[in-house]
Amino acid sequence: MATLRLAGRTIEQIRSDLARSGVEVSHGTVASDLAEIKKAWQREYAATYEEHCAKQLAQIEAGLTRAGREYLGGGDASHGHIFVRLLREKARLLGLDSPMRIEAQIRVTEYNTRLDQEIEALLSQFPGMGAIEAASEVHAEGSRNGQEPDPIQDAISGLPLG
Repeated sequence: MATLRLAGRTIEQIRSDLARSGVEVSHGTVASDLAEIKKAWQREYAATYEEHCAKQLAQIEAGLTRAGREYLGGGDASHGHIFVRLLREKARLLGLDSPMRIEAQIRVTEYNTRLDQEIEALLSQFPGMGAIEAASEVHAEGSRNGQEPDPIQDAISGLPLG
């Protein structure tokens, strides 16, 4: 059955081929047998892959040890570069190089401070204007009165200190 499946035959074609050779099986039997064959292949492949990864990790560890000794023993900078490349390869092999997904929940609380209330009062004096136009008007009005407004001092004076 595995050979027929690898040849690209469908389940129904495999059932027909078996029937022609004298073996009567249902569609479900062929499908379940192929599923078992696939699981066996996956187990075999997983074991082979794990062996391959273990061999690569051993080679990387040996290379890290050698490059580290050479670099720390007064070797040139190329040994340091090799060390870093081997670390990157080890991280890739172990799956540590994939991007991390970080989720955060942020709760925003709106505070209505005295400064917020003063800003709202100033903005209400200039209906139809945006905040920037209103601030420019307040600045110009202060300049006309002969005093230069100090926005930092105004902000500090509105804060409760102590």
